Amino acid sequence: MQLSVHAKWYIALVALVVILAGLFLFRMGASAESTTPPVSSTQPIHINWLIAHQPTSVFDTAEKVLASELSKDSDGRITVTILNPADVGYTGNGDVPPAEVHQLLDSGKIQLATVPAADLAGDDPQMLAFTLPFLFPNYPAAQTIMNGPVGATMLSQFSQTTDATALAFTFSGGFLIIPTTDKQIKTAADLKGLKIGTSQGPVEDATLTALGATPVDISIDQLQSALQSGQVDGIVTTYTRMMEWYSPNVHYIYEDNAGLFLTALLASNTFYDSLSDSDKAALMQAAHDAAQAEQADSIALAGTNRATLESEGVIITAPSTATLKEEQSLTQSVYSQFSSVFDSDFVSTIKNAEQ
Repeated sequence: MQLSVHAKWYIALVALVVILAGLFLFRMGASAESTTPPVSSTQPIHINWLIAHQPTSVFDTAEKVLASELSKDSDGRITVTILNPADVGYTGNGDVPPAEVHQLLDSGKIQLATVPAADLAGDDPQMLAFTLPFLFPNYPAAQTIMNGPVGATMLSQFSQTTDATALAFTFSGGFLIIPTTDKQIKTAADLKGLKIGTSQGPVEDATLTALGATPVDISIDQLQSALQSGQVDGIVTTYTRMMEWYSPNVHYIYEDNAGLFLTALLASNTFYDSLSDSDKAALMQAAHDAAQAEQADSIALAGTNRATLESEGVIITAPSTATLKEEQSLTQSVYSQFSSVFDSDFVSTIKNAEQ
């Protein structure tokens, strides 16, 4: 039987509709298979948290807070193991280099890491805000920024520019000090011509330069040996880190509290994005509470270490009111130098939030 022209066209049209429908269903199926759904809020989750720097002891309470809150909020589904630098091959007092931390996060070997904020400035220069000279008069003012809306905005901005999610700020150090071997610093004039080792980045370099010193960039785990070998006259460090390596040839400490050493708690995006909304909220809250516990312990440890050093005969000098005003005046140029990173509105927001 020979089909009419109309019948042939009808059959062709039906065949085309069937083919298109098949292609549509195939693509829908492939798309569904390629989308990885979040981990169910009923599945067990294990977190390896690397404290990538010294001193790890300031996180003893924070570790317990994070693990306890996550376990409680997840009915025991979420567990946490704490790793120190030695657990990933860095023995002694060494810190894990930032590149290695990112590699461990990317590989999935760890899910959380705590790293110095200055090491994150390559991805987000605003992470150096806490090293701006004399921006914070005391710890409560700094914590108001770290734990409030300004800090939350900074953490969010960092998360948008990198492959990690920033959860909270921690101290792991606190206010910066300058220990020296045989040169006592009492005034800004005493800093002139001194070689000062620092790992805090370009803002701290500019601050030292404005005060008349010569900054020498040194990795954080090499500062101790640089001071003891005489490569530099002094170093920028914190009380918490000093007790990890203190030696009797350190005779003086200059305590002008010009900037802050901070760390940040990061989660790999792969891990964070795999969490359900409820688990994300639980992690954020637990990280915030753990960070505040660490901040309190860092401040307490700094005070304890300061008293210990003083009892060992180290002479600790704080600038007079006149010297402090002079240093503040000398370092105003740093704000102008970095105005493209920290504009006047940004600095004003911080100062207003402190009040």
